[in-house]
Amino acid sequence: MMRTASTSSSTTNSSSCSKRHSASMHLRITLLFLVVAIMATLTSSSPSLATSSRASSIRSAKGHRPRVSAQRCHGDEKTCSPTLAAQEVAAQAAAAAAAALLPRPISFFLGRRGGGGKNASLTGIIMSTLGSFLKRVVSTLLLPLAPSPPPSFTTTFEREYGPHHPPFLESTSLLHALASARASCRLLIVYLPSSSPRDDKRHKAFCRTLTDPDLIRFLLPAFVLWSPPPSSTAHKLAMKELSVRRLPYLGVVHGGREAGRKVSVKSLHHFKPPPSPEQAVVWLNRTLEIHGHVLEEDKKDRAFVLSEKKLQIEQKQEYSKALLADREREATEKAKAAAAAAAAAAAETKKQEDETRRARKKLALGNEPKEWKAEDDEICCKIAARMPQRGGGKEGGKKVQRTFRATDVLEKVFDWLDVEGLEELRGAKVVLAGGRGRGVRMAYVYPEDKHKTLGEAGIEGQVSLLVESGGGGAK
Repeated sequence: MMRTASTSSSTTNSSSCSKRHSASMHLRITLLFLVVAIMATLTSSSPSLATSSRASSIRSAKGHRPRVSAQRCHGDEKTCSPTLAAQEVAAQAAAAAAAALLPRPISFFLGRRGGGGKNASLTGIIMSTLGSFLKRVVSTLLLPLAPSPPPSFTTTFEREYGPHHPPFLESTSLLHALASARASCRLLIVYLPSSSPRDDKRHKAFCRTLTDPDLIRFLLPAFVLWSPPPSSTAHKLAMKELSVRRLPYLGVVHGGREAGRKVSVKSLHHFKPPPSPEQAVVWLNRTLEIHGHVLEEDKKDRAFVLSEKKLQIEQKQEYSKALLADREREATEKAKAAAAAAAAAAAETKKQEDETRRARKKLALGNEPKEWKAEDDEICCKIAARMPQRGGGKEGGKKVQRTFRATDVLEKVFDWLDVEGLEELRGAKVVLAGGRGRGVRMAYVYPEDKHKTLGEAGIEGQVSLLVESGGGGAK
């Protein structure tokens, strides 16, 4: 009794749904004829629209496929909607066919037809734009009436048998499925179902086999399954690639390694009857024993590819490091060169300043006195000095001597030493090794003692001086 009630209720629901669908269809067809009538009136002032519509109908009649909008499909199978694309193609084809049937009466209310170019009248442009808009309206009305593509095998399987099944590939072609299986180092199980109702029992039996937990655990490491819908283009192309003569088809294939072969069939199942879970395990295990070496080769190829990629990454990293090191070295060398150039320029400037200063001091020193005692009884003294070694050497430098008057100040002696090549005048020190106070070493520093006269400093007669440069030269 309950079954009868449920059956009657489902029948009532289905009849009501069919009535609503029929009413929607009648409404859409009525709107379509209304738009066609409006377009028939407007095409009299827009020959370009009728011409384009008739050209579209001619292309459709010759077998040309209408262009699919690029906004709905971007070339990527992950983002492209097959349903929307197929529906749009059908809607555009129907719109082109409807436009081909439009009459083209002679305009009696417009004296000038709208054409292209700069001489087009405003009325013609408006009518052409309105005609294009109405054509889009027709395409939109026909879009829900276009047939939708069949659902995928995964969708139908999970709807009837649940989500527990082996891994299924959602690929658009056999070659794409083979590439995906080979990338994961697995063999591809191809199942091509039949659309004939007499094969439904075998199809359902095989689908129940795929839900077995032991079979699923066995398939996971080495197999992946691909099954296109029976009425799809991928199904027809797969039949052609595999040279299938009878359906259903169940086989294990692999991307062919032989020259000129894209697909290599490794094993076929007669499918009379479909294999049980135990039979499927035995069959696939035997296939794996015979052809398992191709998976080992795929693993080696994949390992080689991964190692090559890793090597390329490492080489790029090493190249980047070497390039960075070269740039740092170049920057360091440039900095050193700039510092050396600056030091050389500073040394050259100092050298010129020293030469100018020493020339001025040499001119200021004047002539050296000839005798120890002049006619006016002026006392003179003769000084012998040992210059410090250049560069801070331990041994003494050259020996120089000159006669000074007792009334000359020590600044004149330091100027004489500067003219003779003293490296650093400021902080220079002279040590008296003779003269007044024998055995006592007396030192004088520039510029603290530069205003003392030689007599005040106790320098008279013949004396020897040890000179120390202000830069810390040899004593």
